[in-house]
Amino acid sequence: MSIFTRTERRAIYVLIGIISIGAIIYFYKIRNPFFAPELDRVILNIEYEQRNIDSLIKDSAIAQRETRPKKQALIGKVNINTASKERLILLPGIGPVYAERIIVYREEKGRFKTIEEIKNIKGIGEKRFMRLKDKIVVR
Repeated sequence: MSIFTRTERRAIYVLIGIISIGAIIYFYKIRNPFFAPELDRVILNIEYEQRNIDSLIKDSAIAQRETRPKKQALIGKVNINTASKERLILLPGIGPVYAERIIVYREEKGRFKTIEEIKNIKGIGEKRFMRLKDKIVVR
């Protein structure tokens, strides 16, 4: 017993033959010096397209960087016990997630007693604290 009928097997053999002939012609063209200029032109076109794609990616990355909102300069120190989320985001190294964590910590544990207490917040370690310590106060 066979899965395919006799006609289906013939069709499969014909398709395999066509694919084989196509592969032979393709490899003959690649190895034959007569067809080499055509191959060079194809390679040059591919390289040109790749350069265009690379420049588009670079241009979009630059445009994305330029449209990103920039932090405004802080005027004075920020009281971490009373500052809003928007004001906390202006601090160096503090984004929306950290600002939210500061507010949640403040609501759950009460007011900060010292500026060092900000290190109790997940993600704020010694390095981040060193950048913050001159810009924050507790009152």
